[in-house]
Amino acid sequence: MYKDKYADLMQVVMVELSKLKKNDRLAAEMLYKLFNETQDIVSVIERVAGVTLLDARKGVGAMVNYETLLEEANTKAEEANMKAVRNIVKSWFKLKQDYTAAKAYVLEEYPDIDMKLLDSIIFEVYGL
Repeated sequence: MYKDKYADLMQVVMVELSKLKKNDRLAAEMLYKLFNETQDIVSVIERVAGVTLLDARKGVGAMVNYETLLEEANTKAEEANMKAVRNIVKSWFKLKQDYTAAKAYVLEEYPDIDMKLLDSIIFEVYGL
């Protein structure tokens, strides 16, 4: 272990952000909080340690962008699913099928759907 008699004890942990995001959500959230919610933490570390953490800034920025992109992708996927559900319900309505049959079919295809959202789509399409 490297020792410097003029330095405080410091432990350095190398983190591959791309792996951290996938494997340890809690650690990723803590790292995000450290770098983004602790005011000027990178600047403080750079000043105190006499180092430049440009790579750390870039890595955290990439992680933040990844989180934003992931949220956007999830939102788009949810919107696409809701559009598909709406189209299914409209098809059942056009076929003059009872709304309970439409609801049963949607629940079979999308078992994790939010029931309130499904009910609101059915009420809208069937005019209930």
